[in-house]
Amino acid sequence: MNWNELVKDYGFACYHVGIVNGEAGERAIVIRDGAKSALLSAILEVEKERDALKEAMRWIPVEERLPEIHGRYSVLINALGTSLLAVAYYYPAQKCFKSISSDGETLPDVTHWMPLPAVPEGDVNENI
Repeated sequence: MNWNELVKDYGFACYHVGIVNGEAGERAIVIRDGAKSALLSAILEVEKERDALKEAMRWIPVEERLPEIHGRYSVLINALGTSLLAVAYYYPAQKCFKSISSDGETLPDVTHWMPLPAVPEGDVNENI
């Protein structure tokens, strides 16, 4: 995003310090030139972090890629035209997801997967 897009999208301008009335009665934040690059850097950093979080929390089609390491994952299974949500183990050597139940059955028709979120910090039983 360049500075002109930033001004257009976020109502920022870069001349002096203070808040002034913009056109049509809207307010625009006016920033001195020295702060422009710092503001742009901060916005770009936040956008990168947002994009990384979106990527980390999206459903990944198995046709796109499979997990790289063994572990538990959320999976979507196509069962008679309906998507079912499950938690399964992934085995990289066999390139398959298996049930976490005692039978360890290979799950057919897994269409998507995503990493499970981290466990809560602290004592997870304190609010029970």
